Parts: sequence; C-alpha cells; structure tokens
Amino acid sequence: MKMPDFHSHAPDRHPPMLPGISCFAAALIAALAPVVPLAAAPIDDDGDGTSDIWQIAHGAPSVGMAGDFDGDGRFDAAEFAAGTDPLSNADFFAVNAVALGEDRAGDPVARLRFPAKAGKVYQAQVAEELGGRFADAGTAVQAAADGEIELEVPRDPAQPRSFYQIAVSDIDADDDGLTAYEEAIIGTSDGDKDSSGHPAGDSGFARDWLKSNDPGFHPGGDQANLKEVDVAWVRLATGGASGGGAAVGGDFITAAGTGGYHQLTAWRVSSPGANPAQLSTAPPIAGRAPQVAFLSPGNVGGPARFATGCLRANGGFYLSSRGLKADGAFAHYGTAEFGPAAQQKVSAYAIAYAPRLGEQGVSQYLIVTPLLTQHRLLPSDPAAVRIVTWRVDAGTGALSKVDQSAALANQGVPADGSGDLRIARLGGNRYAVTYTDVNARLNQFEVETDNAGHLTEITPVQALAWDLRGANSFDVPLHTPRSPRSAAAGMPPRSASRTAISSSASGTGRPTRLTRARPRPSSSPTTRWTSRRSPTASLCPRRC
Repeated sequence: MKMPDFHSHAPDRHPPMLPGISCFAAALIAALAPVVPLAAAPIDDDGDGTSDIWQIAHGAPSVGMAGDFDGDGRFDAAEFAAGTDPLSNADFFAVNAVALGEDRAGDPVARLRFPAKAGKVYQAQVAEELGGRFADAGTAVQAAADGEIELEVPRDPAQPRSFYQIAVSDIDADDDGLTAYEEAIIGTSDGDKDSSGHPAGDSGFARDWLKSNDPGFHPGGDQANLKEVDVAWVRLATGGASGGGAAVGGDFITAAGTGGYHQLTAWRVSSPGANPAQLSTAPPIAGRAPQVAFLSPGNVGGPARFATGCLRANGGFYLSSRGLKADGAFAHYGTAEFGPAAQQKVSAYAIAYAPRLGEQGVSQYLIVTPLLTQHRLLPSDPAAVRIVTWRVDAGTGALSKVDQSAALANQGVPADGSGDLRIARLGGNRYAVTYTDVNARLNQFEVETDNAGHLTEITPVQALAWDLRGANSFDVPLHTPRSPRSAAAGMPPRSASRTAISSSASGTGRPTRLTRARPRPSSSPTTRWTSRRSPTASLCPRRC
C-alpha cells in the first residue's frame, strides 16, 4: 500500500553521461501521480495534511502544503513526501547523477544515483518522450538507512532518447497506521506492529514518542522546561445589546518556548473572571524568543489575523502570517526569513505594523521589524541595526518581504541581543526604534515608509540617548543621520537637529520634547542633550 508518489524535479539540468554515449536524455519531471493510498493515515493531530512525527523530527512548524518554507524550490508537500527537512534548503530530494552503461550480464542499463531516507520506497520510471506516459522500470527499492543509493534501470539501446524520473512513496507493511519511514524515525519495525513492546502496540508507542519528543512539554504535563512566553488577544467579545459595551471575554494566543522551540496555543475566555479554555495547540516550532502580534482591525467574518516571529539556530529571523478561525483552529499562511541568505546573524528583533484600507475594508498590513544583526562569517565586524519591512494580504494572509535597509550608522550595538530592542508606531507611516547600547545609553531611530511598505527615510535621533545610570544629561558622539538608501542612491541625510518626539510615560498622550543644550568644549565633537522630563520615563511601552 502506497501514498501518492513524489517525483523529483531538476529542470534544465543535464546529468553527467558516460563517455562515448550520446543518444540519451534524462529529465526529472515534477508531478503527483495518485496510486493506492494507505489504509490508515499518518498521525496528524493538527490537521495540516502532514505527519506529526515528520514535523517533530525536523522541528518543523505546521507548514502549508503549498508553501516552500526553506526556499529550496521544493514545496513542503514534496518535502513531506520525500522525508526531507522542510527547514533546511540543503536537504531536498534530487537525482545527483545519471549514467549509461551495462550490468554484469552485459545488458544496457541506466544508473540513477540519489539521496534516500530510511523506510522510503523508490521506483524508477521511464518515458520515450518528454510529457509522455511514464512506466515503471526495474525493481522498486526500499532504503534501509539514510544515505545515497543507486538504481539500475534497463534501457532500450534502440531508443534515441529516454526520460527518467524517480517516484518516492511510503509503505505500511504491518498495517499499524505508521509508515516505514515514521517507524524508522521512532525506532520501531514496519515488519511487526508490536515491535516496541508497548501495551498499545507500535501506534501507542508512537503517541508516547510524540509526547516525549515535544520540545515544549514533557509527558504528563510537566512544564519545567518552559523559559519564554508571549501573549496577544486576537478577538474580543463585548457586552451590550449591540455588542458595543465593555469586553466580557474573547480569544487570546500564547507562544510558550523552551529557548529552542515554542508552541502556539489558542485560549477562550467566555466571561469575566472565568478560567480560559484551551481551543487548540500547534505542533512544536523551531525557534527561540517567540513573539505574537495581533493584526488589527480584522475583516468581518474572516479569521483573526496575527503574525509570529522567532529566531532560529541558523541565525535567521523568521516571520509567519497566521490566523485563528472561529472554531479555534490555527491557520498558517506563510513564513519568510531574513539572515541566512544575507550572511547575517540576527540576535534580537521587534514587531510593529500598520493596517492599510481598501474599498472593502483592510486590504493589507505593513509590518516593520528592526533587527540587531552581525555578519555570520565575520564575527569581528560590529553589530548593527537593520530595518526590514513585510506585507500581509488581509484577504489571503499571504506574506511577502518588501524592503530592507543597509546596516545603519550607530554605535555600541550589543552583538548578543541584549540591547532591549523596541519599536512603536508614531502614527501614519512613522515608527520609533530604540535600543540600549553597550554603554547603557538609549538610542533611537525614526523610520518612515511609503504606503507600499518601502523604506523612505531613517533618521538617528540623539535626543533619546538617556544616561540610564541616573544623570539627565551627558555627552554622546554625534551620529551621522542616514537614509536606508543614502549610500547607493545619494539621498541627502536628514538634519540631526530635528526635535525628538516620543510617547510619554505619564499616559497623557503628550509628546516628550527634548531640547539641545549648549555643548561643552571638547577635543572630539559631542552633543549634550538635556531632558525636560524625568530621566526614568519609559520611552516606548513594550506593547505600544
């Protein structure tokens, strides 16, 4: 019994041939050919169409079948079918070499070499014409272990050319509801449904394996390894006949993490003072420092939109577009990353957003994320602040990256992510980004975008460089204001003498205005800033 086949795809690439043989062409065609399905589907408690065992084994989130989480050109559905890692663009199924020759009996064969996964079944197929009907060729092989294998496929030397592909499928030989690939992961045998000795058989062992390998929680509900948590309300229920009264309940989401993985859980509060009821929990997601940001306002009748962020072991920042349906089920619409492709390691991030209205309500959300980064291959290079913008379609939830800045002109950015990086929307397309430098001084940038999310101007503002040790004025080196494209496009810098505006801590909504004081004579250029408010004022609330 098999699951739908997955066919490797390598367009416009000619595999190496043996010398002296030229009447041959090999093509690897992407297709999904339905065959006899498994009698019992893999364990899929989150209902996303993929095996929970495969997800936890690779630390994968609830990936969308049509997405390409790691950007390696293979849809996540293909990664699942092939048993490859959906979070690594270095792990994907492809035929590495094709060669023509003869077998030991002297009969003509084609040899196809490719990486295999334990338990998966591989069948070579051949067609005489590109786009023609493929037929099985040779004998199917089941991989006993991970590693490269080679298939010998009989060929007709009279054919001027042939096209080959490899079909990858699953098998459940002992009919216990677990594929041979899944059993290879958890350490049981596909030849015996009771190979584990578990009272409930191998299927019961698999359930216990999922619990014990869930990075967020131990079996029995012990949460001793919980290290991080973030929370956001995503839907409120209000009282009154027209629903315009005070909030009486609603739905919220928690992101609970261990420092390496995290899980999203949806909760519902039915009435004031009531304990929250758990609605759903997503499988473990690789990444630390999780954050949840509710994207408001939402469109009537649609899921509650929200974004999540995290940092992964590869140094990347990952932003996901998600939704909470009315029945409490999660939806995952897409994930994008910044860092690995740009050879940057991200140590801290923050999230802010602005809704954009269309004719039918909110059409999209523009997300602005400041990042603390450092070059991955040059750790001696100083850390820097970068700004990256993103766009979420309010109708479909589709996520796309819009723009990114160069390393901004700043000083003393902590490379370990300890700079308490924050962002607040000031109104319209303007944002304030603050961080604490290695000298315990608070620095701010003002960031502006256009209505499409493209960065238009970034201005360092010295006025918010507070002395956190207690004095309300001190000397700081002059910053050079810089636009994100000033170096490349020759954009003029914005004046550094602009008065700084930020949210006040008093809750009055009045801006904190900082004025420039007379500088002291010095051998190096400095600027003294004096505050009219208390130096202990909070410049940007955590959830503003």
